[in-house]
Amino acid sequence: MIDVCEQASIGEAFECLRFYENECKKLGISAEQTIVKNLQDAISEGEQLMQITIKNKILSTKQVQSLSSLIAYDQNNGLTVIDLEGSLNEPQVEIILEAVLRSPSVEIMNIRNCKCISDRSCTILADGIIRGHTLRIIDISLNDITIQGLKKLGSAFRSERCGIQVLRMGQMTPSNSICGSIGYFGQEMRLNTSLLNLVLAENKLDETNAIEIAQEIQFTPQLAALDLRGNIIGDRGIIAIVKALQTNRTLLSIILWNNKITSVGVEVLVNALLTNRTLQHLDLGMNKIGKEGMKHIVRLVQGSQTITTLGLAGTEIQTEEIVSLSRALSHNTCLMRLDLRRNLQIGLKGLYELTRSLESNPSVQCVCLDAEAIIEKAPVGKNRVEVQKELQKIQIICAEHVDMFVVKNKQALEAYAEYKAERQDKKTVDQDG
Repeated sequence: MIDVCEQASIGEAFECLRFYENECKKLGISAEQTIVKNLQDAISEGEQLMQITIKNKILSTKQVQSLSSLIAYDQNNGLTVIDLEGSLNEPQVEIILEAVLRSPSVEIMNIRNCKCISDRSCTILADGIIRGHTLRIIDISLNDITIQGLKKLGSAFRSERCGIQVLRMGQMTPSNSICGSIGYFGQEMRLNTSLLNLVLAENKLDETNAIEIAQEIQFTPQLAALDLRGNIIGDRGIIAIVKALQTNRTLLSIILWNNKITSVGVEVLVNALLTNRTLQHLDLGMNKIGKEGMKHIVRLVQGSQTITTLGLAGTEIQTEEIVSLSRALSHNTCLMRLDLRRNLQIGLKGLYELTRSLESNPSVQCVCLDAEAIIEKAPVGKNRVEVQKELQKIQIICAEHVDMFVVKNKQALEAYAEYKAERQDKKTVDQDG
């Protein structure tokens, strides 16, 4: 039997479908079948239209106009996600932004890879943010934005009514304009109180940009995640960010994948993290940190009480380093995920030590390895067979640890539920007495 709420949701989704088809008729176009399917799925599931997703599909201006009417339609109060990645041109972005900002419910908007977001579009978006719109997550990656546009957006983030929690601005093209503009954006958005996650991946940001970013870390104390993968901040950039971490005690995740960092930067970072009690996710993959850098990583694994995820993919780890890392791992009780992909020189001895450390440390639930490539790299014969066995053991042990974790959490939840029930019973008895 369909309850009243579900019946109402079906009715609202059906009204949206009818409204959209009528809008298309007015414009003399056929309804976009992806949108029709989104609506039909909502009807069949007895829900309101929650999401519109059209990816990498060229839309005509009239199709975008009919879609914008649907987004702003009054019956669409349940619409929370607009994902139009790679499907809009510059003027169409303006049309969609105006519709999204008229909607009372959209929280997530993806307009990445639309080539260019004009200054006017930035003004429209900034005005909506300043008014306190419901938007919480925005992805504008793979677009070219002028300095003026970035300054406009940055100033909106300074507004007390700004509610944006996640901002993705990776791979800004075609001129990577953000590289020369990050300072302008950052200066304008200082003192923002809502942003939790900032993605600036693959923007050719250098050490000067890293210094500017470090200042923003200091002035946005609630920031929890920073993604700088694929830039060139180097050791000097890391030193600046480390200084910022001394005052920022909320950052939980930092991704530094492929940033020209050497053992010098790793040493400074590790020294800071050994006294940091908040950072949980660290990714240093694809940085040539060398033997000296790995010595500092071993110190981090030995001493950190907070790091739960450590990324070391493609750091050219050799057998000697994996042995030292494995021995340190056996005494670490908080690390849950270790990424060692793209390291093919681990060797049989390294795998032996890794297996031994996992057997004595149930906290580690996932070790990422390029198993097939490691097996292929091993000498043909007994050695290769042993390598294959150790890799299988590692996989099995991690799976067992996951099962243990699930059971332990279930038991903890049950114990907590019993505790709450006992407290409630005692409270009831006290009231009766």
